[in-house]
This record gives sequence, C-alpha cells and structure tokens, in this order.
Amino acid sequence: MSITNTGNLGPMILQSLAPAMLYVPTPTMNYITVCDKVSMPANGGTTCRFMRPRALIPPTIQLGNSGVDPPAQIPQRDIIDAQMAFFGTGCIINEQVILQDQEGVLAWVSERLAVAMRQAEDLILRDYIVSAASQINAGGGSNSDNPTNLGISDFSLVATTLDTNNAYKFMSGIEGMDRFGKVCAELKPWVIDLECLAA
Repeated sequence: MSITNTGNLGPMILQSLAPAMLYVPTPTMNYITVCDKVSMPANGGTTCRFMRPRALIPPTIQLGNSGVDPPAQIPQRDIIDAQMAFFGTGCIINEQVILQDQEGVLAWVSERLAVAMRQAEDLILRDYIVSAASQINAGGGSNSDNPTNLGISDFSLVATTLDTNNAYKFMSGIEGMDRFGKVCAELKPWVIDLECLAA
C-alpha cells in the first residue's frame, strides 16, 4: 500500500480558500477633484439650469462734487443648461454561493460596484474636459521652432484666454483672512511670502 503524501493528494485538498479578499488599491480620482458637484432635487427633471453673472465695468473714474450720479450699468447673466445622463452596471451572482457566505460576497461586490461607478464618473469628466479644452501653441519665443519656447506674449495670451472664457482659477477658491501687524522678516527673490501678499 502506497504512503499518502503531498505529492499524490487530490487537487481539492491542495488548495483552500482564504478567509478574506485581498486589498484592491482605490484609484485616484483626478478629475472629480476640480469639479463642482451639484445635486438635483427630487422630481427636478433632467435639466439643471445654471446662471452666470457677467462682470461689470470697474468704475475707475473719480467722482466730482457735482452730485451727478455716475452712469449706471445693466446687469446681465448667461444661462447654461446641463443635461443629465444616466450610466449603470450590475453584477450577477450564480446559485453556487452558499447561503451562509452570501453576506460577505455581497459586501465586497457592492464595494467594487461603488468604486467602478466613481471611476466611470471620473473617466466621463476626463473625456469632457479633454474635448472642451483648447490648445495654445507658443509663438513668442526667441527660437525658430514651431511652437517656440515660451515668451512674455505667450503668457499674456494664455492669461487673456483664461479671463475671457470665464475660467475657474484655483486660487479664487481659497478664502483669505485679514492679517494686521504682520511684517515679513525676509523676502528672498525665489520665495514669495503669502503673508506679504495678504497684508
């Protein structure tokens, strides 16, 4: 009679199921971070209407002593409609899942579904941002390449393009605070002290 060892055992005995699932790294949502999320109210339809006020002309002319009112401006706004779109997916679990184990299986399947939906949202936003983004080639540099190296006119063109297209600036979302009596001890040419700028 042969001796039973690990070499002649059946494959069902040579393997066992780990008690827990291995960790899956959560993907980085790069494009959701810079987007503003808006929640639709219940029974609010499928179109969300946004209104953006137009900028007023800054009053740079000094008022005299005549008492005459300065010329008034008519406020205007732009209306932008956003149409909702629906996306979804699902999972099918066969009948081989044991009744005692279905809670754990459903738990990690639900977690994977949630991450997949967030990934889909991030990818859809990426495709939209890429399709709506414009490309500006540098042309004010000193070399003869096309595009050239960056020049002062290129920075001015980009800044003008951002301002005229109502682009959201990252620094405009940071709240400032009043700092009284603050004096910068040192301001090096390669370091900009934010307290100096805020004072």
